[in-house]
Amino acid sequence: MISRYDCPEIRDIWSEQNKYLLWTQVELTFLKHFRRVSVEIPSSFREEWITEIQNIEKTTKHDLAAFVQWLETYLESKIGAEARFVHYGLTSSDIVDTAFSLMIQETDETIVHLSKKVLIAIDDLEKKYGKLEMLGRTHGQAAEKILFKNKLSAYRSQILYFCPMGKEYFGRLAGSVGDYKYFKKQVEIDALRDLRLVSCSVNDGQVIHRALYARYLNNWATLASVLAKIALDIRLLAQTGIAELREGFAKGQMGSSSMPQKRNPILCENLCGLARVIRGYQATAMQNIELWNERDISHSSAERMVFPDAAVLLGFMITRLALILKDLYVDGEIMLKNIKQVERDISGQEHMLALISDGMSRKDAHELMKKELLSHNKVIEI
Repeated sequence: MISRYDCPEIRDIWSEQNKYLLWTQVELTFLKHFRRVSVEIPSSFREEWITEIQNIEKTTKHDLAAFVQWLETYLESKIGAEARFVHYGLTSSDIVDTAFSLMIQETDETIVHLSKKVLIAIDDLEKKYGKLEMLGRTHGQAAEKILFKNKLSAYRSQILYFCPMGKEYFGRLAGSVGDYKYFKKQVEIDALRDLRLVSCSVNDGQVIHRALYARYLNNWATLASVLAKIALDIRLLAQTGIAELREGFAKGQMGSSSMPQKRNPILCENLCGLARVIRGYQATAMQNIELWNERDISHSSAERMVFPDAAVLLGFMITRLALILKDLYVDGEIMLKNIKQVERDISGQEHMLALISDGMSRKDAHELMKKELLSHNKVIEI
């Protein structure tokens, strides 16, 4: 991901250091339950270890094989001959997929944590401006009056509902064709429990079924779309002629290189664009489902790109939306002015219901109010 859209908290989850650390954690947890050998898992993965693995990979042309070779050497000084049982009966995807699930789990936990900043900003806005009246709009047209807190409440419910909480995360330690040929399935169950994962419930040979991974990315894309919807709402209410909301504008900031008067909602526009990128990654995740037989690696190169990029982008979007809401300018006077301009028109339903309560049929009441309001607005029916 380019540095412009970085989110350090999530970028670190998908770093080489964390990847190797999780690979080590998976291998040692398996070894613990397979051979009853406990080895302390390093708290971090040293740069020199990464260099050693990369040097081995120059020969193996296989990153996981190079890692396993390094790990066996690393463990010999700690557990002696038992080190030879590292990766026993396992295959590359057992380690890569299980660690990948741990990265997704860490990402989701971080997304939930970052989203709390958005919720705090929404709460602060509601305390300051929640009781302001404004126009509710449907189809881009004035509909009826609402309170600003109604809009904020909608934002809050969307964030809470679509945050990735309470989901299952799957691991797989099943061997070369996924049949537990060289150890008992209970070893996998026990190891995955230690890793806070569950045994993959959908069998696809050697790998965790890519439909499960596609679901995780789809969840991220859905949340990104929700964030973009909130940003779009702000953009619409910042338009000339409405001007009820406005992004914060820093001293020295320029809204346009050519028009000094402009205060373009560039941060919200940015979020709408980034959501498109994440949604584009959905297609790749879905196509990765179609692997040959017990597995191939056509998914691997794509996943190395789309998952880290989508995760970092989503973290950036959440952080940016929190800042937008924190600095949001709310103009209560303009809200009231916009209501007054259409106050007669937006009373249509209220008067229609009063007529119905007084005995008029709904059809006649609707027709009467429509005729009166269309006439008032000089609207010609076609």
